[in-house]
Amino acid sequence: MQLPGAAPHVATLPPVTGAVLDALGEGGISLRVRPMPATAATTELDTSHTLPEDAAERFEQQGFIRLSGVLSPETIAAYEPEITSKIRELNTQHVPLAERDTYGKAFLQVSNVWRHSERIREMVFSQRLARIAAELMGVEAVRLYEDQALYKEPSGGITQWHADPYYWPLVSDCICTVWIPLQEMPLEMGPLVFVAGSHTFSCGRDMEIGDTGEAALQQAR
Repeated sequence: MQLPGAAPHVATLPPVTGAVLDALGEGGISLRVRPMPATAATTELDTSHTLPEDAAERFEQQGFIRLSGVLSPETIAAYEPEITSKIRELNTQHVPLAERDTYGKAFLQVSNVWRHSERIREMVFSQRLARIAAELMGVEAVRLYEDQALYKEPSGGITQWHADPYYWPLVSDCICTVWIPLQEMPLEMGPLVFVAGSHTFSCGRDMEIGDTGEAALQQAR
């Protein structure tokens, strides 16, 4: 989900064991834990989370930050089934994997899922995640641009190096993504990767996800 800085009200997206706020973004699925009652999960979403003292500084320098323990596994488990169910319902990608282009093989995606589920809306407009985003960007409040659920398919393609602002119709750079895995993400599964300081690079910001952009970025290294 992308959160531009300033303006009224709050916003944010799904739960997190290790939340990542970044300038890129991706998604996830399932957890084998006992679901938390909805009221308990909602309570956690609506309470504050204390950031490390140097969090805003690291976010500014690196362009991303990984935060552990923002939301409990139980909270993630309480919302994941609804997210996954809605993605199955709303997905419009039915072309066989082998027949898709590079972008199409990368993931299934559905945007603004909160409009289709009050349960998911609770997470998207979570005070906890919105407050973290506001504190990291040094603003008093944030507003929602969109939420986006991305699911990797078995044997699907990689998500190539890219910068998300290429896809955002926004002028301001006071914006961040809250990336929330909905399952455990060990290294062998190929979790999200960032290039520290790449938010200051000019190269690659006018390139879509695809073979041409990947080749150009590799050459520029």
